[in-house]
Amino acid sequence: MTATAWVAPAWLRPTRRAIDWTSLALIVGALLVTAVFLGWRSIEVPPFLHYSAVAGLAAAAVLGLHDPARPLLQALPTPPIVRLAHRAVLLVGATTASVAILLAAERLLALSPTSEPELAAALVALTVSGAAIHAAADPIIDRASEAAAMAILLWVAAAAAPTALPVSMSTAWLNHPWPVVAIAGAVMLIATTHRSA
Repeated sequence: MTATAWVAPAWLRPTRRAIDWTSLALIVGALLVTAVFLGWRSIEVPPFLHYSAVAGLAAAAVLGLHDPARPLLQALPTPPIVRLAHRAVLLVGATTASVAILLAAERLLALSPTSEPELAAALVALTVSGAAIHAAADPIIDRASEAAAMAILLWVAAAAAPTALPVSMSTAWLNHPWPVVAIAGAVMLIATTHRSA
């Protein structure tokens, strides 16, 4: 009985090389340095710092959705939703690994405990919302990933500062993440299938 070797899908290597990992690496590095500093100084981590970290990770993941080869690949039979899904699979894996590293650092440095399930759900809500904005804006503007990342950061900032948005909307990513994920997922599906039709 022989074991069969795992064969990587044909899309994996070119997609991995096409993603710009700089923003995710920078935000994880900055969060690690901040965690080491706070642990060294025994400073209690304020909630806004946790929310900022979640927003930064979500924005960095969404920035990786930028597809510089989109004009070239539009002539191929691969639908936009499939290309977006390929990028999302790699970015979700990298973001999950980043969160695991940050949580391990928090444990090693004995930082103040966080409500991890709440923050994990908020990270999912912000990331899926950013991906939906990217999918809807991609055919319209050239820098859709930057617009989506900025929208994430502004949404989180709106929860901390007084804005014209009702509180229920400005904090929906934190207080009601799963309905946000469902709505954003539907928007993303409609935007990508509409383009491929």
